[in-house]
Amino acid sequence: MFDYKLLNALWAVVREGSFEGAAVRLSITASAVSQRVKLLESRVGQVLVVRSKPCEATPMGYRLFAHMEQVKLLEQDVKSDFQTSGLVVGRAPVVLRVGVSGDSMNTWFNRVIAEFCTDEEVLIHILRDDREYTTEALKRGEAIATVTPRDRMLDGLKSLPLGRLEYSAVVSPGFHADAFPEGVTLASLSAVRGIAFDEKDSLPDLWIKHVFGGPTTIATHRVPSFAGYINACRAGIGWGIAPSLSVQGDIAAGRLVELFPEDQMATELVWQYSAISSDILKRLTRKVQQVAREILVR
Repeated sequence: MFDYKLLNALWAVVREGSFEGAAVRLSITASAVSQRVKLLESRVGQVLVVRSKPCEATPMGYRLFAHMEQVKLLEQDVKSDFQTSGLVVGRAPVVLRVGVSGDSMNTWFNRVIAEFCTDEEVLIHILRDDREYTTEALKRGEAIATVTPRDRMLDGLKSLPLGRLEYSAVVSPGFHADAFPEGVTLASLSAVRGIAFDEKDSLPDLWIKHVFGGPTTIATHRVPSFAGYINACRAGIGWGIAPSLSVQGDIAAGRLVELFPEDQMATELVWQYSAISSDILKRLTRKVQQVAREILVR
């Protein structure tokens, strides 16, 4: 059996990123936190926390961190039962850590948070990353659930299909007229600048493969901000790939032009979540399904 006082110290260090922050959260000294983590490490026979800035858990440390996250969710269910019966057991809201890509966050998931938190004593902490990397947070135990592409699903977890998030290749009218006077081809694309979100962004390459069936070399600017990315497309810095939901207004108003309006690329999104039987996680899952059903393409 694990000593949950020791596990709680590990959980706090990983959550806060430092022994000092964990000490504040647990209302004990940083020295006491360090002693508890060292004792836990001696009992399991391996290092659980890398003492860096910020502190990071080792793979086994993340496994124990994930276990404590699930324990805290179950504790919240019990507290809710007490409150329903007229007893109040603590008032601190539960924290749900969810991995969501910027594309989903800026097109539909904000509505999930707004509607869910209206009726729940809960804080949502979004672990935002590229759409293909959100599963890493779930694998490490940092997140309790993620919105992820179907082809990035993990084994051993529950999952529900959400729908298709469609993408459009867009560019400013002026850039389009100058760069593609005879139409968009592999040769004309390789001769101009594209825009990528960051080094992880594979969407431009995926779109080219989707439309033309083969690769080409693209030189890209990098704009690691969702709003900045769209603004860069509007300003004529280059061509880019954006969720269709986010650029419909710009296309209708003539601020952006689609390169291939008849051929949009889409990603099948899935909600993957822990197998733990938590009532609050079940309610969040129902809300995610509801909003996705109304907004995403099915």
